[in-house]
Amino acid sequence: MVRLTLVLAVAATLLTSCVGSTEVQVLERANREAKAAGYDLRVGDHFTVYVPNRGGEVELMPGR
Repeated sequence: MVRLTLVLAVAATLLTSCVGSTEVQVLERANREAKAAGYDLRVGDHFTVYVPNRGGEVELMPGR
């Protein structure tokens, strides 16, 4: 869970510097998409979430 939160926080920070979305909005979107894809956020699944700058599809990339 700590790694997931760190990855999402870094992604959110990088992305919010480019657009009007807040860090909280990006994290919420990433969490929603991860849960919809079947990831269990309580057990520390390894994956990366790419939230595009100007809308569009969120990409989930499995980790190791």
